[in-house]
Amino acid sequence: MKTLEITTQIGCPLMCTFCPQDKLRQAYTDPIKKMSVETFATVLSKLPKDVRIVFAGYTEPWANDLCNDFLELSLQQGFDVSIYTTLYNITPARCDQLIVLLKQYKLQIKEFWVHLPDQNKNMVGFRYSKDFEYALDCVSRLKNVNYMTMDSESKMDPTIQTNIVPQSWYLHTRANNLTIKNIKQQPVNSPPRYEFIVECTRNKDYHSNILLPNGDVILCCMDYGLKHTLGNLLTQSYDEILHGRELKRLTELNNQIGFSEETLCKSCNDAYCHTPWNNKKVWDIVAKIDPDSLGL
Repeated sequence: MKTLEITTQIGCPLMCTFCPQDKLRQAYTDPIKKMSVETFATVLSKLPKDVRIVFAGYTEPWANDLCNDFLELSLQQGFDVSIYTTLYNITPARCDQLIVLLKQYKLQIKEFWVHLPDQNKNMVGFRYSKDFEYALDCVSRLKNVNYMTMDSESKMDPTIQTNIVPQSWYLHTRANNLTIKNIKQQPVNSPPRYEFIVECTRNKDYHSNILLPNGDVILCCMDYGLKHTLGNLLTQSYDEILHGRELKRLTELNNQIGFSEETLCKSCNDAYCHTPWNNKKVWDIVAKIDPDSLGL
């Protein structure tokens, strides 16, 4: 499945400890920091209808006041949608409009996830408010809503009084983009250093991409350092981006033997590594270039 995650602005006010916002701010130098309706409409016009629009990306989507407009455009034009939100900046008025859209286009809403603040205070910028209380109450009355926290214990901030039971979250370093000291003593899966051929377990064709406010399309949700910019949907077609030079280069790097920092994937916990012991193609390559390592 092809997906495009929408980063509605650069810089997330919630500053979660497991989210490498520092890497993103350093890497993104374009003066356009917020997604506009005009940019979003242009992007939608370039996409085939089998691309799912995902409101997540590198920030809380509703940090941009126009997010309801983006959602409405997506749904009106027939796209399926997934939503991942902390409910930040969803005022009662925005919440009422959002609920109307969710009910009106319920068949197009494929996932709805609410990321709740946890007891370990990983969501640094969270402040309990009446607006948050209103939004959570409204959303919790909907069917098929999923909840999560961003810590290993899946326990909510005690200021939230609700019977919701969040799901656990997989703690990792965002393909080695995260500064570990930010999470203090909490457990986290260390990044790998894969030496053999790798493929993405989320999308083998690398078609789960991120849209930035300036129209750039980035490899995936791990690429906070913007290592792999695949193209720009304001100046290129979607097909050109999926068959562009950077994606071809990435695929070649991932199919080579040996660790390389040029590709994000060989440091990613969501990659699957084909070793000589689980893949004949890799065995044959290693047998040619380093038979001693196989005991040959």
